[in-house]
Amino acid sequence: DIIEPGGFYYGTNMRTKNIVLLNRKRLKSGNGVILGHTGAGKSFLLKETEIGQTLIGTADDIFAIDPQNELEGICKKFEGQYLDLGEGGVAINFLEIPEKILYSADPMEKNNYIRDQSQFLQAWIPSIMRLEPTGYHITIIDRCCKLLYERTFAMKHPRQPLLPDLYQIFADQDEPEARDIYGALEAFVTGTYDLFSKPTNFDMDNRFVAVGMKKISSELWEAVMIAVMRMLSLKIESNVQLQKATRFIVDEAQFISRSPSSAAQLQKAILTYRKYGGIVTLLYQNISAMLANETIREIISNCDFKLFLDQGGADQNALAEIMDLSESEFNALGTGEVGKCLISWGGKIILCDATMSKKNPLYQMYSTNFHEKAAEGESSIYTYEAEAPVEEKAAPAVEKAAP
Repeated sequence: DIIEPGGFYYGTNMRTKNIVLLNRKRLKSGNGVILGHTGAGKSFLLKETEIGQTLIGTADDIFAIDPQNELEGICKKFEGQYLDLGEGGVAINFLEIPEKILYSADPMEKNNYIRDQSQFLQAWIPSIMRLEPTGYHITIIDRCCKLLYERTFAMKHPRQPLLPDLYQIFADQDEPEARDIYGALEAFVTGTYDLFSKPTNFDMDNRFVAVGMKKISSELWEAVMIAVMRMLSLKIESNVQLQKATRFIVDEAQFISRSPSSAAQLQKAILTYRKYGGIVTLLYQNISAMLANETIREIISNCDFKLFLDQGGADQNALAEIMDLSESEFNALGTGEVGKCLISWGGKIILCDATMSKKNPLYQMYSTNFHEKAAEGESSIYTYEAEAPVEEKAAPAVEKAAP
């Protein structure tokens, strides 16, 4: 049994019938992965534990990347901030300076921020260029980043810098490599990709921020991922000062893992965010494909929490190759029963029943079963028709007796 103080409820132990309470903050590395085929219960379990119990039972913040826009409903139910980055109207100013630094009297603090932003731009700008950056490109990026922020900090009444300001600084440089850079930036400043060219227009201080990326085109995917990860880094840094933990969720992580650069960013998140109170949760569908990716395989090796829902066939055999499972544990992976799972917890393995009764008031809130919801809608229609009030006939008039 694993019943830990301050733990989240994951279900019942299938052997002992006792409840399973897991506190990821007690692990050496609280980072984790949830794996399961479509319909196995991944999304339900995520909403019930990492979202619902986090928001209700802790003071932790949640930042989620949602490649298929599947978390919008639960985000709105918890009054979170949902950002559909493919929709017009959302703006992210990744050049924005936190107010604490903008008005700081400490030059070292400002220099450290400029250095971090330069490193970010050295990753983001090459992601939008159509050619391999050279050392000259990197030098120019570093110089222009420094110019942008030094000018901002020197203002008597500083205003937040925007991407068009940086674009103009690149345009003022004499080197031909500078033209490569501002040529790539043009589409993001005066063209159709204006997501990053305006002031940020959403609340990053909300406890639950989810970023929908389903409508992002393939050519923009890497640039958007790098910008989103920078937003997350700033949020984590801010929460460290507030002594708050930040939970980072990546739903349907197989979409992000297809890109080597995005997979590398996830690996960096797993390795570094833990030091700053970050707890990372990745959700995958196919374990065989995941294990074939060396970067993702290394990510999983750094997670002390692993939860496996239905893993039949090749996935079941692939998992048995990397984990020492008993016969009953191996067989439990291929039952096909929704919500039945195997949990690896800091080296311990337990079989868990994570199903929830449909009579539980929370079931409908967390369920993503389309057919159940459709049936429920039909049932409510029929119930409404059956219970419609019958038109009442007027009561006969009663004659009053003569006085």
